Amino acid sequence: MNPDNPLGHEPTVGASLLAKNFAGKLASAIGKASNGQSGMNAERIVHIVAGSFILIALSLGVEASPLFISRHFLWFTGFVGLNLFQSGFTSICPLNSVLAKFGIKSAAC
Repeated sequence: MNPDNPLGHEPTVGASLLAKNFAGKLASAIGKASNGQSGMNAERIVHIVAGSFILIALSLGVEASPLFISRHFLWFTGFVGLNLFQSGFTSICPLNSVLAKFGIKSAAC
């Protein structure tokens, strides 16, 4: 087994390029938002981060996934969902507070 790749999966070139392209576009949009230009506001960033956390936790917590590690990752999915649920009622969003400290234009979460 290769110690650099403990799961034994070789990433495809297309997936790697897609991830790099997405990360570059996200960083560009966040940079525009922090400079006060049109781009991402805090609400959009919160949705992207929450969706990413849920997808990553599901891919690590569901046994049918090739990235499966442990079912305990499903607890993290539940935590993110519960936080989204409560922020819908209370408008209290921890990530929005962090983004505000970085100068990202706030919007209702």
